[in-house]
Amino acid sequence: MPGGAETPRPQETPAPAEAEVLLLRRWSEMPRHLQFNPHILTGYRPLMTIRQCLGSLFYIHNETVNILTHGFAILYMLVTVPHLLPWNTKGTLVGILSWCHLIGAVSPWVGSFLYHLFMNVNYDEVLYRTLLKVDMIGIWLCQSFGAIPMMAAAVHCLADNVWYCCIFIYCSLSMWGLLKAMTARSPWERRLCFAPPFLMRMLVMTLRCFGIGGGSPEALIHIILQELFPGSHSCDRCNHWRSSHSREVDPRQVGSSAEFP
Repeated sequence: MPGGAETPRPQETPAPAEAEVLLLRRWSEMPRHLQFNPHILTGYRPLMTIRQCLGSLFYIHNETVNILTHGFAILYMLVTVPHLLPWNTKGTLVGILSWCHLIGAVSPWVGSFLYHLFMNVNYDEVLYRTLLKVDMIGIWLCQSFGAIPMMAAAVHCLADNVWYCCIFIYCSLSMWGLLKAMTARSPWERRLCFAPPFLMRMLVMTLRCFGIGGGSPEALIHIILQELFPGSHSCDRCNHWRSSHSREVDPRQVGSSAEFP
């Protein structure tokens, strides 16, 4: 070059931010509220926008199994469960109970799906706590609405005033549990919030064992199995490789009565 000037070298184009986001992070690089499981050292999604969280559906990370299994469960139940319910074929009450059953069956999966998918949104810990509450509300709907068909069947043969009284008490206990769960400070406190409605379900189930109240005796075995062996117990062994479940609030372990007797 004239004057001995050196030819400027072209500057390297920095990698786009989108590409950097796709790089998975280590446990130590995550914000404190997203450090769920110290046994999982890598595979964490970084903080992302909502659009990037949706994009994480299409690559593998340590929440992929949680997101996909919950999503497939939602689709399967929405396709199959409505065809199994009587709806309005036997009166308005049966239609209402059918809706309760469907809402109770789907809601915990929807809440947990939203929690796992958007837990890395790049706002702050307040939004993360809100997602935890959404997950909790889904579980509460399962524990409250989902169990109303079983409660209604269990006291069906009692006097009308006793029937309404039992349903009112159960709904009141469920509302109390929701209010306590929204203000609880630890997973065990949240689990214990569901103890009163659970104990009432155990009470009416005991009455059914002695032929008091109503409900098909053949349905008792299914109620006992779902109360004593909820599905979340089988997932506990996976906590070491499904990161967020080690900290995720899961009162479903207390028992979920969403069966339509």
